[in-house]
Amino acid sequence: MMSDWWIIVNSALTAACCGILGCFIILRRMSMLVDAISHAVLPGIVVAYLFTESLQSVWLLIGAGLSGFATVWLIESIAQKFNLSEDASIGSIYTSMFALGVILISSLAYKVDLDQECVLYGEVSHTLFDTLIISGHNLGPKAFYLLLALFVVNASFVIFYYKQLKVMSFDAVFASTIGIATGTLHYLLMGFISLTTVASFEMAGSILVIAYFTALPATAYLLSYSLSAMISYCLLLGGVSAVSGYFIASWWGVSISGATVLSIGLYLLLAIFVSPKKGLLKSWLYAKSK
Repeated sequence: MMSDWWIIVNSALTAACCGILGCFIILRRMSMLVDAISHAVLPGIVVAYLFTESLQSVWLLIGAGLSGFATVWLIESIAQKFNLSEDASIGSIYTSMFALGVILISSLAYKVDLDQECVLYGEVSHTLFDTLIISGHNLGPKAFYLLLALFVVNASFVIFYYKQLKVMSFDAVFASTIGIATGTLHYLLMGFISLTTVASFEMAGSILVIAYFTALPATAYLLSYSLSAMISYCLLLGGVSAVSGYFIASWWGVSISGATVLSIGLYLLLAIFVSPKKGLLKSWLYAKSK
C-alpha cells in the first residue's frame, strides 16, 4: 500500500537527517550531549507554541534551536566555572530542562495535542493524515517534504564543512592550531542537531531520535575504516532499519518507533560480533589460530 511506502520513506529520511550529524557526535564522544539536547529542546517548543498557537510555525524550530543552544552553553559553562565533570553537568541541566518542558506542557499547553507521549515516542503513521495538496492533487505527507529539505540542509552543512568537521572530530586541539574556528563549528553542529531533533519529534519521538543520532552511527563506526564509509553505512543502515522496524511493528502489532529502535539495537549487536576492527568473531578466530 502507498501508506506503507510513505511510512518507510519518512522513517528512512528521519534516520538520514539524524545519522549524518550523529557520525561526528560519535567520533567526538559526545553521545550524552545529544541525549541532553533531545530532551532539553522541549521548553523551547512549548514556549514557541504559546506565542504562536500553531504547531506548524517555523518559530517552533527557532525555539528548539535556542533551547538547544542554551542547554549546550549552560552545560559547558557550569562544567568549566565550577570544575564539574561534563557528565555531571549534562545530567543536571538536561533533566531540569526536560522537567521544565513537561511542566509547561501539563499546565499551559493543555489545549493542543502536544504531550509527553508524543514527545517521547512519536508516531510516524500520524503524519499520513497531514498531506500537501496543490491544485487538488495530493502530493503526500508534508512531513516528507520537511524531512527532505532538512536532509538537504544537513547534508549541505556536512559537505561544505567536511574537512573542518573531520579534523575537529579526530583532534580538536590540532584543528584550533591550524585556524579552524572549532567553537563556532561546534555550536553550528549543536544548532543543526537541535533543529533536526524538533523536526523529527512527530515522526520518531525523542527515544528513536537518540537511537538515530547515536546507535545508528555507532553501528556504522564498527563496520568502517573511514569517515566517508561510516556516513555511507549509516545512511544505508537507516534505510534498512526503517524497513525492518515497520515490518516488525506490523507483525507484532507494536509501536513503529519501538520496533525500529529494537532493529537498530539488533544491528548494533550484530556489528559487535562481525566488526572487521575488533569484533568478537575476529578476536575469537585470531585467538583460535594461535
